[in-house]
Amino acid sequence: MNRAETVEKIREFNRFYMPIMDLLDSCYLDSEYSVTEVRVLYEICGNKNCTANLIVGKLHIDKSYLSRILKKFEMDGVLAKKASAEDTRSIELSLTEKGISRTEELVKRANIEILKLLEKLSDTECRKIEAAIDTITKIILKGKDW
Repeated sequence: MNRAETVEKIREFNRFYMPIMDLLDSCYLDSEYSVTEVRVLYEICGNKNCTANLIVGKLHIDKSYLSRILKKFEMDGVLAKKASAEDTRSIELSLTEKGISRTEELVKRANIEILKLLEKLSDTECRKIEAAIDTITKIILKGKDW
């Protein structure tokens, strides 16, 4: 197998997986947020002392795009900002109670959708999926500086 075939196989999998998970819609799980916006919510929720730079580094997204997302979150009342106690030049991001509740709801809904995909599979098939995902992750991350 050559590299071009590997590239096509990855792209083929993306074309298969993204519609199944409704990742092509502008609104993730019929919410008011895009896939990227939900991912940003998830990162803020899961990272104590979260900053915009942390999110940019983890998600590899443009700073100005992230800035627009954060402004939207503030307007929606799901994001709180405060100066860092360790570095007053840095702003820490956290979710409001509304933001936490909304994020937890979206995670729960995503989990339900994935469980629907898995419900017809055997335990052995589920373990094979887990092993394949672990293998892909390990191989791809092996050469990355992320």
